Amino acid sequence: MRRKIFDLIVVLFLANSLVFALVFEKDNNNLKQLRREIHLLNLVNGLNLTLEQKEIIKEKVEERIKIEKTIRERLQRREEELFSTLTEIRDYLSQGREIPDQLKQKYHKISFEIKRELMSVDKEIENLALEIENILEDHQKYQLSNFIPCIIPPKGELRIGQANNYSGITRLMERIRKIPERAYRWNKRLIISRTIERFKITLFPHDEIDENKMRSYLSKLFDRVRSLSDADFELQKDKLAEEFSDTFSPERRKQDLVDKIKLFLLTPEIIPILEKK
Repeated sequence: MRRKIFDLIVVLFLANSLVFALVFEKDNNNLKQLRREIHLLNLVNGLNLTLEQKEIIKEKVEERIKIEKTIRERLQRREEELFSTLTEIRDYLSQGREIPDQLKQKYHKISFEIKRELMSVDKEIENLALEIENILEDHQKYQLSNFIPCIIPPKGELRIGQANNYSGITRLMERIRKIPERAYRWNKRLIISRTIERFKITLFPHDEIDENKMRSYLSKLFDRVRSLSDADFELQKDKLAEEFSDTFSPERRKQDLVDKIKLFLLTPEIIPILEKK
């Protein structure tokens, strides 16, 4: 009897866990969508687009939607062929048999054709982005080039993103300076590890980080800021923060404007935002 009760409890627990996981995944997607909407709102608010610019952007987005719908329809048959080919390859490998040359050639042919189609579509979308770039004023291009998605934009010249805002790094350095020497030496590795994890979420959510490089850099940076006098730290903290940001997020400074347009303006999610403005 006890065994049956225990089994029932386990089943109920697993069922509840599954339900929780599904609900969490749904909520997580909703959060992502909401964050994305806020990012785009910050961008649109900062760009101050004219009515004519908004209409052209909406028109280009609708063109992109049609292009992508067409390519999905064209690629559906190719993807089915690829799935069938990969299944054959798997069957040969699971039996420990050599993959026939004809099957290899078939796989490479289908893969190449899919890649060629995708490259062609990407070129079409890039042309749409170039058309949008041509209607933007210089100050709008500058703002978009420096735009970093954020929830609450910093005050100052660039109100639409986190560009050139090093306050988080500066506050970290200030906290590092306040740690007692013995506690710092004993816990330095842990402090650096936690700092990296936090940065991966807050400062570099879209970037690939070389953790070993960052670990070495932070070790030297923390020792340096702790060795500075109060006066020297006040003079150097902004420069140190900027150097850190530039070292680990170069794509933020170099990302092509066309890529920014494709990612933030030439997206279906922008249409309802433009229509409300």
